[in-house]
Amino acid sequence: MITCTANGEGCLIKGFTIRRLDSNKIDPTSCGVNGTAPASQLNNTEKSLTNVSDRDLRDGGSTSRNRNIDDDCGSSSKGGGNPNNRMRDNENKFGIYVKEGRATVEECDMLSECGTVVFCNPRTHTKLVRSVVCGSVGSGVMVTGKGARILAEENHIYGSTGCGIDVRNNASCTLVKNKIHNCDKSGIYVLMTNDARIFRNEISENHFSGIEVTNAQKVEIINNKIY
Repeated sequence: MITCTANGEGCLIKGFTIRRLDSNKIDPTSCGVNGTAPASQLNNTEKSLTNVSDRDLRDGGSTSRNRNIDDDCGSSSKGGGNPNNRMRDNENKFGIYVKEGRATVEECDMLSECGTVVFCNPRTHTKLVRSVVCGSVGSGVMVTGKGARILAEENHIYGSTGCGIDVRNNASCTLVKNKIHNCDKSGIYVLMTNDARIFRNEISENHFSGIEVTNAQKVEIINNKIY
């Protein structure tokens, strides 16, 4: 895991290959920045990374406030427990954890079979460009809390058991020209924010919605291809 705590000009993470592996899940060698996973790999991803959505389907969504909310990301669950303790436990499962300050993640190839691939804390600014995010347990990219901001541009995000990109709780986002597909929940999920711009993304074959917006204001959705 890479943890970013850089203020000022921030930190640059460029050209890294990051793997948080579970040997019982998909083969990470098919996730490449310069290539697209073959159809056989995508089928394997759909079959092997469905534990979250299968549970949600069995529960019928009645035990959660929203179908896109993942226990993996520190939200409340019917099992009780301290969310802060769960958050600390899950820090070790992220591929990149933007804890404080500013971070630029560029041309990286990232997979986490243990948790969210890129997690951005409140009051952080993250730029994610031309990277691959695949095979996450939970959302591929999560940005949460007041003051958190992300610019995600020209990324390839797929195979998450949660959402492709999840922005919530007064975070803000600009999402441009991303390719997001084969996620077990929504491709892009926006919850309780007041600043979201979603332009020219290609979003396909996600289990729930291509783009889902809940209790949000000032959301611009322009020229996206959803199928």
